[in-house]
Amino acid sequence: MTRVANTTGAAIDSLLRDTRIGVIDIWYMISPRAEDLTGAAMEASIAARQAGKVRHIGITSHNLTDDARRVTASGSPVEVVMMTYNFLSPPQDLESIERLRARGVGIVPMKTMGGGFQLGGTETPAAIARWIAADSRLHCAPIAVDTIAQLEQNVSALNRKFDDSERRRKCRV
Repeated sequence: MTRVANTTGAAIDSLLRDTRIGVIDIWYMISPRAEDLTGAAMEASIAARQAGKVRHIGITSHNLTDDARRVTASGSPVEVVMMTYNFLSPPQDLESIERLRARGVGIVPMKTMGGGFQLGGTETPAAIARWIAADSRLHCAPIAVDTIAQLEQNVSALNRKFDDSERRRKCRV
């Protein structure tokens, strides 16, 4: 095994040991290059999945068109893609999402606040949270919070459906 594979395997083992969790749900490769999807780090990720240390292998993507082509290629071990997704996402990203979903790949959005709303004020984050939750193409929506108050705001925002008035106010270039 190469140094990269040893580092990946050691990172997985260390995370499991230090956190005392039994298994990692998704082990992400961050913005991998094409060669990373077949290299030593990926081999270590596959070995960790086979050993029951990792449930799913994922990547993060800032170049969905190219990454979707690699992920949907025959034999790709990638099962989840965390991708930039917001109101400014180009139409070809929506096509890539459909291609990924057709292959059974999980879709996790990131940087969802990009593009924003023309609503302004404190309603913007709540409306975006509802927009993400209403998008059936997505499999989950990671939401970061710093305080209990923010957590409560997010839960409150999701108690209401994303509606047509918010849809009309979204910003698209």
